Amino acid sequence: MEKTAMTENSETVSVDTEDVPIQETLIRGEDFRLVYANAAKVGSTSFDVHLTFSLLAEVSHNNAGIRELVTVVVPPQVAQSLAFLIANKLEAMQSLQKQKEVPAETVQAITNGSTETAASKQRKKH
Repeated sequence: MEKTAMTENSETVSVDTEDVPIQETLIRGEDFRLVYANAAKVGSTSFDVHLTFSLLAEVSHNNAGIRELVTVVVPPQVAQSLAFLIANKLEAMQSLQKQKEVPAETVQAITNGSTETAASKQRKKH
């Protein structure tokens, strides 16, 4: 029995069989390309999930349009794996972003022209 596993590592893809796990090297197709999209929609049939990626663009003044770039059709198992990977990646990104956030008191001190925060004043006392 063959199982497809999606991984964050885009260089190798693991494929398990009943007998022996197999490592396959990923080879990009000649028509491979990087696509930036700022909009997406999901559709489905009884057998597949359709992921359509688009660009929101201004067609004319005050009139937005959607320029569809590509639709990727995948089986439900791959869509489920993709949803799991995206959720984990977003959680990691949000965690990292929280670590990078500047405390409100520091922002206030900088806004007021002071380079000293309450925390640094507290450290000086000890």
